Amino acid sequence: MFIKRPCWLPLLLLLPTLCFAQKDRKGVYGGLSVGYGSYVLDLYEYQNGGSFYIDQRFSGVALALGIEKRSAWQKDQFVFDVSGELTGGLAIKTSINETGNLNEETKGGYALGASGFLKAGYLFPKNEGAVTPLVGIGPYFTYIKSGGGDTDGNYIYGLQGFVGVDLRLSQFVLTPQIRFGLAGWGASDEMDQNGQPGMFEVGLKIAKKF
Repeated sequence: MFIKRPCWLPLLLLLPTLCFAQKDRKGVYGGLSVGYGSYVLDLYEYQNGGSFYIDQRFSGVALALGIEKRSAWQKDQFVFDVSGELTGGLAIKTSINETGNLNEETKGGYALGASGFLKAGYLFPKNEGAVTPLVGIGPYFTYIKSGGGDTDGNYIYGLQGFVGVDLRLSQFVLTPQIRFGLAGWGASDEMDQNGQPGMFEVGLKIAKKF
């Protein structure tokens, strides 16, 4: 007869590594993020006295490599972090819907960019810094090149929001996170923005203190 292990047993085993003080959180960290990103860009141009429209949707692996100063400031139980990142994307899939209901799909594109954040976190009275919920805001810029043929480069930039949770595990910090566009602009090498672009990323970051 087999005895089933309680589902909370792994959490109990992790408790010793989750207990550390705020002074251990404060410092400079390097981090790597891996996840999934989705972006929308609506473009137009005038052709032969009329308007030509292209709606594009990009999706693929989202990457980020950055540096962050955690607990740069503190006010009571609230801490504030600042960070900067180089971002990228691999295996970008592009779905295109053009004027005249012409549809096209390409694969193998890539993305390059940069972003920055100001984040606010809350330290729970017990085990401060072991689990730290975060919200943030900051600028971003993303260049996306579709795969296949002589396709135009696309640009999306603006202001993004951030929601995540820092989980301290021994020498590392894991951060499940969501990023989303708040206000954006965009264009391509040949066309102008028709509607506000969109961006959404979900992923996991692993960071280590220097």
